[in-house]
Amino acid sequence: MAFLIEMGYNKAMAATLTKKQLSKAIQMEAGKPINDSSFFARVRKKTESGELVRIGKGVYAKSNLPVFDYELFSQAAKDVHVFLMGEYLGRIEFAVYEVTILNRFLNHLIAGSTTIVDVPKEFCENIFYALQDRGFRNVLLNPTEDENYRYNHNDGETIIVKGTSSRSPIDRKMGKVLLEKLLVDIVSDKRLRYFFEGAETGPAVEEIVTSYSLDYAKVRTYAKRRGCYEKLLQYIPEEVRRKYL
Repeated sequence: MAFLIEMGYNKAMAATLTKKQLSKAIQMEAGKPINDSSFFARVRKKTESGELVRIGKGVYAKSNLPVFDYELFSQAAKDVHVFLMGEYLGRIEFAVYEVTILNRFLNHLIAGSTTIVDVPKEFCENIFYALQDRGFRNVLLNPTEDENYRYNHNDGETIIVKGTSSRSPIDRKMGKVLLEKLLVDIVSDKRLRYFFEGAETGPAVEEIVTSYSLDYAKVRTYAKRRGCYEKLLQYIPEEVRRKYL
């Protein structure tokens, strides 16, 4: 974070930065006074680039980790995403991803490509039937572990519509899952955990928090909503926990 170092915010300072401290640094960087709108726009740009991470309301911390992003690879996932973006964007919140996205964090790689569609629970059936009516093959609605084992053919065609809580961390404009949600779901979502061994949970969590920039305020809020905040903390390295959570 070169601009903060130049402004005197070096490693010897506290890890957290209040809005007042950040505003001073950003105004010095801009070389002129800026209004709240410009301030928040610049902060948003720095959080989106991974230069800052949010750890609470109006509280930030320095970061030098990359921001997580992903592409869809299977044709089924791409087609589902295009369909939902065209029919439901702005109407129903959803996130589309493939379980192989977890391979970035796991030691034992997932071979089959299954498409996951995360949707608020009250809209699961709507999306499930809409996908079936559109002609998508092998669509499963909130499958049990046994149903997943029986009907998920791991052929790149299986689509799982999975209920999630409202206000989950997703990119509503792009229909993609955010890493903050994946981090918590790795610990708490039994349907996601069908795809990897339980022993992989700790290493996966550690890999995420040490490799990518995160909005820890979102992590904390979502984990508490899912009732797994204390459990999540057990997997996070002490240094990261002290600094951000």
